[in-house]
Amino acid sequence: MRATKFTQILEMIFSAVNDYPVYNLLDTDEYFDGVKKRLKIDVITLPSLENYLKINRNSGYENAIWVNESLSALIEAFKFMVSNHVLFNDVLDYIKFLDDEA
Repeated sequence: MRATKFTQILEMIFSAVNDYPVYNLLDTDEYFDGVKKRLKIDVITLPSLENYLKINRNSGYENAIWVNESLSALIEAFKFMVSNHVLFNDVLDYIKFLDDEA
């Protein structure tokens, strides 16, 4: 059951990565680094994502729309993690595990 939860979370995260407006961004580490830089934070949390979207929701620029879409998908992943008692660090470890297995 736990692997299924991780699979669902990874699908949500990959959707967020694909929506992020950086050409050919395929690496989750690069995505998370970009999110931290954009939000000016060291650790990605659900409240930091929600606060950013609350402040920047009405920007009409195309780039901002894609960023908001991406962060919304990431928020859904975080909410799913919370509801299933999965820590973000465990997800990051699982991604690293999958990378090592590839």
